Amino acid sequence: MMKGYLAPYKRISYLLQEFRRTGGSPRSRHEKFNHAYLSLRCVIERTFGVWKNKWRTIRNMPSFLFHIQILIVIATMALHNFVRLNDRDDRGFIHANRDSISRREHNSEAGISYEQNSGSLTDPEMVVLRDSIANSI
Repeated sequence: MMKGYLAPYKRISYLLQEFRRTGGSPRSRHEKFNHAYLSLRCVIERTFGVWKNKWRTIRNMPSFLFHIQILIVIATMALHNFVRLNDRDDRGFIHANRDSISRREHNSEAGISYEQNSGSLTDPEMVVLRDSIANSI
């Protein structure tokens, strides 16, 4: 939980399979936050996966100078976003959506547990931000 990184609540398990079995949903604000966090994380990871498949040079960045690599990332992200805005039949996303459903089902069976890392630095502003978000969910 350092500046610029919003972490899930530690020692809070969110087992999708368990909630499905009981017909319930996350109850505490911490469970709700971790559920929203996990859902958003899945969307972001899927987006990065599609982006890296579409622009394969991103997977193994050529040996360009670092500032050139940054420009390549920015350019491919801009092109990626342009395609997303203008082509709703983007095959990369259609394929990724099918794959993410099967991964989501697999991950829900395994569950997610966030363990306490006693050696980590904690930024008080990020803790306050996370609590504010959790309280608003």
